[in-house]
Amino acid sequence: MAQRSTTRAEAMSRSSSCPQAQACQRSLRVFLRSPQHAGQRCEGLSCRVGACVYSNNRNLFLASEATLKASREAGGLMLECRWAEPFLEEGKIETRWGGRLADFGNMEIDRERQRVFLYDYDREAEALLTQTEEGSLRAEFEAFWLPRASGGSYDKDSWERLRERFRRRGILLPNDPNRGGAPGHLLNALYSAREGHPVGWRFRKLIEVAHRIAGGHPDLLRAFRHALTVYGRAEHIRREDREGRWRRKAEKYKPLLAANSPEYEPDRRFDSLIDFLFPELADRRIR
Repeated sequence: MAQRSTTRAEAMSRSSSCPQAQACQRSLRVFLRSPQHAGQRCEGLSCRVGACVYSNNRNLFLASEATLKASREAGGLMLECRWAEPFLEEGKIETRWGGRLADFGNMEIDRERQRVFLYDYDREAEALLTQTEEGSLRAEFEAFWLPRASGGSYDKDSWERLRERFRRRGILLPNDPNRGGAPGHLLNALYSAREGHPVGWRFRKLIEVAHRIAGGHPDLLRAFRHALTVYGRAEHIRREDREGRWRRKAEKYKPLLAANSPEYEPDRRFDSLIDFLFPELADRRIR
């Protein structure tokens, strides 16, 4: 999205007799609406009004007897603002109309693009588009990763497509998903915690994943424990720890974690990948 130069119109809001306010009022193409039409949907407006909607970031400004009365009471220019509002429905961006009475001083003036608006449609639509694109990429990655076991066969074309899509986001995936070590073991650990069952390892229970990480991949232990907490798996682990082996193991490693023992130091090379795939963990990451 192009950078815009935007300022508040507060200096114009206090008096509709201000020459600047009058000039902006003319540029807004304010249209008079009778009270009986106030509840109608904006789709019923003329093509000329529609042009105003899109040129002002899909905002429309209406004047009426009610807005005149409100302006007099407020001592400033009040307008009925209607706007197109994007929202997600079944993964697609749809549009609905919103609106309210607004002080002209609360509107944004985009001088570079000669627009005036209250609701920033462009910003909200871009955020939703990013959200849908990110969700689609996460779903594609999970569809590839979750069913497969480490070291198993995989669709090379699918992996290359994922590598390219992530590369465009500045995130590098390994040439081979079966390459030993990180990030494969880290992904398996976090997906296992999220799903509540082993992912990537040929285990039957989540507690077996926990023992594997604590014994063979101590650098993943902080992230795994964090994931267990975020995904509410503590009781799950306790239920499967029938002999108390995990409890006794935890009693030994917890002081070492607290002392920042070097073997538990996490590998930060893949933080950007984990932050993208597991945003709920990134919000509460253990440092």
